[in-house]
Amino acid sequence: MNDFFDGNGYQVIDRTAIPPDRIHHENIWGVADEDLFTQTLLEADKAYAAGKPSFIQVMTTSNHLPFTYRKVASIFLPNRAGKGA
Repeated sequence: MNDFFDGNGYQVIDRTAIPPDRIHHENIWGVADEDLFTQTLLEADKAYAAGKPSFIQVMTTSNHLPFTYRKVASIFLPNRAGKGA
């Protein structure tokens, strides 16, 4: 993916751009979507404030195993073992 991004003028912003005190959950795949989208909004606000047009593409990886979630009451996942995506 890096070759594609580099060859097409992307500026890649990943978890290293998020200060540790703003990361609520992370695993081997990355940070929680909430943290990712909070950073995305900050980047969009910076571009807007600078008067720069922007195109933002966000990639998440929380749609496949292994599913790991932080312990919060707002997440409910019914058991759908054997069901197609």
